[in-house]
Amino acid sequence: IFQQDNVHPHTATVSQEHSLHQVAALPRPARSPDLSPIQHLWSSWDSTYECRATGSTGPAVATGSIQNL
Repeated sequence: IFQQDNVHPHTATVSQEHSLHQVAALPRPARSPDLSPIQHLWSSWDSTYECRATGSTGPAVATGSIQNL
């Protein structure tokens, strides 16, 4: 199953032409939280991550922040 959420990069002409030849798509609303079950976690992660006073913003810090949620 391929889900297309109609955000701008997915609605570009090149993307649409390519996907029309590859798969059939069902119409979906843009940025629907129902299509992205993890979407509700981003605001929680953003607020947690921004509140940390660390000098590093590398992948290890991001991974640690996600694991602590």
